[in-house]
Amino acid sequence: MTKFSLTMSVYAKENPQHLAKSLESVLSQTVLPDEIIIVKDGPLTQELENALQNVQFPNEMNIIALPENVTQGPARAEGVKAAKHEWIAIMDSDDICRPDRFEKQLKMIEENPELALIGGQIAEFAETPENVTATRAVPLNHGDIAKFAKKRNPFSQMTVMFRRDTALAAGNYRYFPWFEDYDLWTRMIKNGAACANHPDVLVDVRTGAGMYGRRRGATYIRSEWRMQKQLRKLGFTNTVESIRNIALRIPVRLLPGRALAIAYNKFARRNTTPFDYSNQPGRTLKKTEHDPTAPPLISIITPYYNGAEYFEQTYFCVMNQTFTQYEWIIADDGSTDKPSLDLLERLAATDARITVLHKENGGISSAQNHGIRRATTDYILPLDADDLIEPWYVETLYNALEQHPDCSWAYTNTVCFQDEERLSDRPFDAKQQKIVNSLNKTALIRKRPLFEAGLYYEGEKHFTEDWHMWLKLLSLSCRPLKINRFGFWYRRNFSNGVRAIVEADPEIMKRSRKLIEEAAKTADTSVTAREIGASTYREEPLRKLARIATHNPPGAKAVCIAQRIRQKKKRKQRKT
Repeated sequence: MTKFSLTMSVYAKENPQHLAKSLESVLSQTVLPDEIIIVKDGPLTQELENALQNVQFPNEMNIIALPENVTQGPARAEGVKAAKHEWIAIMDSDDICRPDRFEKQLKMIEENPELALIGGQIAEFAETPENVTATRAVPLNHGDIAKFAKKRNPFSQMTVMFRRDTALAAGNYRYFPWFEDYDLWTRMIKNGAACANHPDVLVDVRTGAGMYGRRRGATYIRSEWRMQKQLRKLGFTNTVESIRNIALRIPVRLLPGRALAIAYNKFARRNTTPFDYSNQPGRTLKKTEHDPTAPPLISIITPYYNGAEYFEQTYFCVMNQTFTQYEWIIADDGSTDKPSLDLLERLAATDARITVLHKENGGISSAQNHGIRRATTDYILPLDADDLIEPWYVETLYNALEQHPDCSWAYTNTVCFQDEERLSDRPFDAKQQKIVNSLNKTALIRKRPLFEAGLYYEGEKHFTEDWHMWLKLLSLSCRPLKINRFGFWYRRNFSNGVRAIVEADPEIMKRSRKLIEEAAKTADTSVTAREIGASTYREEPLRKLARIATHNPPGAKAVCIAQRIRQKKKRKQRKT
């Protein structure tokens, strides 16, 4: 695995408790740095010295003490020069790394050896990481990053890793208050550094009134002006673009601290409220009416193998669907556990829409294909026996695809729960999909492109078959439709399940990666997703148009504006 150094600068006004938490998050990583470099930016308080002395790091730790405070840029430059390894990770002294930050970034580096500069997404919090107040989303691929850099910093610097030689060739960090990272990234990109951002949140960032207070005033404005001159000098912007940036940004720096915080959260961040992960769908079985004579319109396919532990909750989720015209085909992949078989038999007997198929064990793809071949409808919804869906899920996806025949599959945002709790609402990016799987498994897919893609690959019992399928659909230039609402609950089980098996066995991992690389070669990266708000599709087409204004989902505003324009024209016509 790629070796890397982590560098962090600390100065006297840091909070010792925050520093301790930050270092603890580094020591708790699934992959540890090979070297930690702490740059003491001038003399520290005794409490900060104690926090550093308490660090028990198993690998090499190098502490560089600067005689006086030189500010963050020059301090970071010392850390870069002292680093012994090819790659350097940046970390702030008050932020908290997610446990798998370095593991995800190293995987990205190994799969894309041309990269020289990478980052990721961040979640901002107040007091504790559980109290997320906003997220900052940055672009994923090189082209979008370079375009974004014309207006704003395309990286969240506390998530960044870069090649040491590339940074030094670009001139390293330098004295540039508040913009030392943005300054370095633009110089590296201008020098030809290939870059990317990981789609996941990698770092939880501590915020507060002090953070916004530092981003205002005359000193900050001078640095902002200097940064705009730098962008123009490097060729990122022309004179008109530079003037536009200054006109938009400088006045904001004159706002009082509280007003500035509001502006940041409204325009530069995505505000969030704490998500209730305990509010899982399928906790109870609700009474739903369905017409037994109505033909099924979609087929739910569930591979099942010794699934007694979680299957009843999945069963409740399916039974609670507001859309009732479905058939549910459960493909038992040679279960050997009697309680699991008894549960499956008992639940299947409760509803005529459920069909259970029994077969010899062949793996999840084999079971899935077995069910798909028996499906009688034009739509397929793969659903694992331990995952969950919201009651509106099937209705929303079905109506969406019916109204958009140009799309081949529809999916929602994802809630990860159990062993890892996080939200995944990243935008679709076909180029990034070749590198990292950003789609969930459970989506409503038209049957025809599934068969055109050859169904799921059965050559391996355990591998990332869903990622492989999305790449095959992209190879057919199939377009996805993304519903911007959290409807799918993905059970993250680190001790069991296909993903745990794949990641625990290097040989399986290697074979799986090879299959993904082969499928990625022909994926059409020009494919874009249609992204729309979910509530637009909650009702049948005729009723939907009448009630869209009261739902007011993302996208409905434009419809309402169009309606008001038409009404205004009619009023003018009546007057004339």
